[in-house]
Amino acid sequence: MSVAQIIQELPKLTALDLIAVRRKLMELADENEEVALCDAMALEGAQLLDQMEAEDEG
Repeated sequence: MSVAQIIQELPKLTALDLIAVRRKLMELADENEEVALCDAMALEGAQLLDQMEAEDEG
């Protein structure tokens, strides 16, 4: 099954099935160092933006 076929089938899944898919994807991402590094960098960037917005409001 191709990635395109998998993506096409996702809307047909139940909410519980989607949760299971999301959990598995997160599990696989946690096992991949590159993905974990990207996640950490994205989190750091989001936290910096939150801090900048808080400073602008204050």
